[in-house]
Amino acid sequence: MPLLKIFNYPFLDKDIIQYLNEKGMTKPERLQSLVNDLLRKDIEIAKRVTL
Repeated sequence: MPLLKIFNYPFLDKDIIQYLNEKGMTKPERLQSLVNDLLRKDIEIAKRVTL
């Protein structure tokens, strides 16, 4: 499986790229799913805090 390259994802920090490579999360679909899940969690937390 090809590794992620920092210049392909300039919005991610180097340590995040390294972690994703170690976990084998190098397919764009998996990255998209991970980001969506994290954003949903953040949105849920923000909604609870503002209520």
